[in-house]
Amino acid sequence: MSDYQMAFVRGLRYETKGIVTVELNPVENTHFQPFTAGSHIDLHLPNGLIRSYSLLNSPENKDRYMLGILLDPNSKGGSAYIHKELKLGQELKISNPINNFALDEAAKHTVLVAGGIGITPIYCMLLRLLALGN
Repeated sequence: MSDYQMAFVRGLRYETKGIVTVELNPVENTHFQPFTAGSHIDLHLPNGLIRSYSLLNSPENKDRYMLGILLDPNSKGGSAYIHKELKLGQELKISNPINNFALDEAAKHTVLVAGGIGITPIYCMLLRLLALGN
């Protein structure tokens, strides 16, 4: 199994000034790797940069990765490319999901705290907790 896969941009939704939601789907006849709440993927952008973004959607959503991306005013080309150059239908090389911020699904109680764009992995955790009935 490869550490990378190909995805295409299915949706770009401008949520507010400076934040875009990117929906990725697998290319034809392939499937995305499953992920757990708190995971991120690396986008290999056509401008040569590799940037990590947290998965925003529920892990129950098969073959769909959603990313919330803030336009960094000091961008060195990652978020600026995504906001200004990324197009619907464009193919991107992406990593398989990586989780360095795993949700403890066995915890008796969970308190989720986040602010700003930092809400993206936390929102995914909330969706997972709701799916578990917590």
